[in-house]
Order: sequence, then C-alpha cells, then structure tokens
Amino acid sequence: MEPIDIGLVVSGGMLVLVVLGMRVAFAAGMAGLIGLIWIFWAKFGYA
Repeated sequence: MEPIDIGLVVSGGMLVLVVLGMRVAFAAGMAGLIGLIWIFWAKFGYA
C-alpha cells in the first residue's frame, strides 16, 4: 500500500475509536504508532 492509503485507513480507525468513546489523545497516539509501524513494515517489505 502507498503511505497515503495507510494514512487514510489509520485516520479512519482513529475516528472510529473517538466515536466509540476513546479520548482523542489516546486514539491519536495509538493511530500514530500503528501508522508508523505499518508504513515502515510496507517500506521494508516484511510481507
């Protein structure tokens, strides 16, 4: 996946977490960590 696609998916996941009641700071932190790991995973080709 392209980094922009990963960013859109992770942002959508963050929005879902916020709607479900998680605080914005925790949802953003979790989304950032997952997005960073996912981008590096795709970049180095660990599939």
